[in-house]
Amino acid sequence: MRTALAALACLVLVGCATTSEPRVVTREVFVPVHAPCTLTPPVEPEWADTDQALRDAPSHVERVRLLVVGRLQRVTHDQELHAYAAACAQ
Repeated sequence: MRTALAALACLVLVGCATTSEPRVVTREVFVPVHAPCTLTPPVEPEWADTDQALRDAPSHVERVRLLVVGRLQRVTHDQELHAYAAACAQ
């Protein structure tokens, strides 16, 4: 009886075996690759509020005007640098 059960178990297991060839499936995997940025960074302007320009200013009003212009130049340059960095980060 045990032999018959063992033979039956072998037949059941052999029936589950497949004879087909294994399939090769090619899949495309996207991997981010670092690429150098090809954009040119913004050029630093000649600042209006240099030490020499502030020393040569004829009045306090002119010094304040130079400081305000220099601040606006820095804000604009900072915005250009942020735009450059954002464009290169993509």
